[in-house]
Amino acid sequence: MAAIGAVRMASANNDRLKDLTERYEGLNAAAEAETAAQKSARRWLYDEALVPFRDGFERLKRVDLAELAALHEARLLENGLGRVRAEVRPDGAAALGAVGALAGGSPPGPTGPRTSWSTPTPAHT
Repeated sequence: MAAIGAVRMASANNDRLKDLTERYEGLNAAAEAETAAQKSARRWLYDEALVPFRDGFERLKRVDLAELAALHEARLLENGLGRVRAEVRPDGAAALGAVGALAGGSPPGPTGPRTSWSTPTPAHT
């Protein structure tokens, strides 16, 4: 009886080994396909997004601001706009501070002369 049980167990083990081997091969094939798809996606991202960004950034790094200002002024003259003038009033000091803060030039908040805005003060009783 023990021999019959051993034969059945060996047969069950062989069936399980065959099943696990098929699953292993299927998982390996799926992993290889996934790796190839990810490699293709990375290549596409590099070619379509990163390379154009890198090229544009390289061009921006080499811009001479003096030449850029001259080109801007020439374009304004071509369009008949002449020189653009900006007038800063005390009311605009807060706005300039905000723009400077956004550009990373100064901390936010009033840094210049008192402007038209006022901070409410608590009532003292």
